[in-house]
Amino acid sequence: MKFVSWNVNSFKACWEKNLMSFTQKEKADFYLFQETKTSPEKLSDLERTLGQDYLSFWSTTARPGYSGVVTFARQKPLQVIYGLGDKRFDEEGRVVTLEEKDFFLVNAYFPHSRRELERLRFKLNFNEVFADFCQKLSQKKPLIIGGDFNV
Repeated sequence: MKFVSWNVNSFKACWEKNLMSFTQKEKADFYLFQETKTSPEKLSDLERTLGQDYLSFWSTTARPGYSGVVTFARQKPLQVIYGLGDKRFDEEGRVVTLEEKDFFLVNAYFPHSRRELERLRFKLNFNEVFADFCQKLSQKKPLIIGGDFNV
């Protein structure tokens, strides 16, 4: 099984720089992209799905040009969990989790604390909630976590 995780810093810009040829070459089972900065509604059908071979699962934000993650999977997961169950973080589109038969696949884009550490408390709170979320999932089956941890 092959996984690719990548902070694309704008899905649209990465697409325009030939993301499709990269994915066709890699032929991964899962692609986890962070900092997508868009929503599927703003993309063409092809951009949204990476062709016919993948299903896409987006966690987005209402704030234009900010944050967001998407996971592309070859097969339909058993379940999709959007966010962590905490509005403070979920409204920034930072986590999407796929439940597969033998594992949970978590795609996360951790907050940056910024140079002057103005978001440090927010980041530390996110880390705590994320750890609790993962602990609960790991009681059911193993986890695979990919993403941008911003450390």
